[in-house]
Amino acid sequence: MARLAGLIAAVGCVAAIGVAGWVGLDAASDPQDQPEIHRTTLQPLPGRSETFVAQVIDTDVLTSADMLQLEATIIGRAAPIAPASAAQKDGFRHQWPAVYASARFSGDAIILAFDDTLNRYRVTLDDAGGPALVITRPGESAVQITGLGPGPHQVRLDKISESLSGASDFLGFFVPGEGKALAPPDQNARQIEFIGDSDAVGYGNVSSSRDCVGDDVFFLTDTQEAFGPRVARFFDADYQIIAISGIGVVRNYGGANPDTTMLSLYPRRLIEDPGVFQPDGWSPQVVVFALGSNDFATQLEPSEAWPDQQALRADFETRYTRFIEAVRAQYPQALFVLVAMEDYGKDYMNAHRKVLAQLQSNGDANVALVDLPKMEKTGCHWHPSRDDHQILADGIAGLVDAQPGVWGD
Repeated sequence: MARLAGLIAAVGCVAAIGVAGWVGLDAASDPQDQPEIHRTTLQPLPGRSETFVAQVIDTDVLTSADMLQLEATIIGRAAPIAPASAAQKDGFRHQWPAVYASARFSGDAIILAFDDTLNRYRVTLDDAGGPALVITRPGESAVQITGLGPGPHQVRLDKISESLSGASDFLGFFVPGEGKALAPPDQNARQIEFIGDSDAVGYGNVSSSRDCVGDDVFFLTDTQEAFGPRVARFFDADYQIIAISGIGVVRNYGGANPDTTMLSLYPRRLIEDPGVFQPDGWSPQVVVFALGSNDFATQLEPSEAWPDQQALRADFETRYTRFIEAVRAQYPQALFVLVAMEDYGKDYMNAHRKVLAQLQSNGDANVALVDLPKMEKTGCHWHPSRDDHQILADGIAGLVDAQPGVWGD
């Protein structure tokens, strides 16, 4: 279930945070008990602060004659942005969750450049080393990481927050001095797309309490810990997450923004930009649909389009079926998985079963439904917890794993 306080509005404070020192943040700790992290741009993760040095620097260094921009592999919906100079490559603008980029290089240092007052990112340095650093609302700045040794190295940047209030720019990876560019990592042959709401975003999923206030949801949302990336990691697959907190199929949470639902936003490469996503190189073998909780979450108001719950359910069934069939036209060979969670009530569950039956009756033999049990929902505002997301991931992965020939390998 999700909350929508105006679709193109902030899910929390979006003021730029100034540069500050480091804070060691234990993996089990909670921002509700760590108010100082709200003032921190750089947070080395436990056990990693001794292996590198990170600092925020001015983006003017990117124009230096000895600065080399790396070619990156970018996964997720994003729009290219023009480079600052002829010597630089495109950066990318993003707004959907879980966009990630990776590059390879040799040398002792790497620089990541941003124009972003909205998001949080996790940086991974070399697969064996694991996550190294969290970057929060860097603004128009660059983060320089040194002390890495000569290499070769691989760097990965994962967006872990939600940014409904606007798009943000990642300007690229750069190596200074004697650093050298190496060929970027290949895309994985396996690809999975997830279409959903706040559950797919991972809204408040790392919280220790349902009671979240102020900026808690921002700091306690980690999309990489949501069920989608967990499923993708299980299959060693690339993934895209097309999800918005509060979004519905025909009705958003509380009936908000009735003209803007997932049906109208799904084609977009950016939420706020009507430009259509072009799936160049993107052809998922699995597409997971996890929508519908917001459609049935609250009582209908007299001003809404449906006279009663029966009419809402009928409209949901018809239009969700059409939407899935439209996605099927894009990905004709993919396994489609409908996610249904018992927490969301009988109307929701019965509507999903009806949609599945209608799709199969219309001739789609490559669609299945995973029926998931009730969960503890101890994340922010009764959203799935980290443990719940593992239950969701296990259910989805189990269904996919049981289907023969999904990956064609």
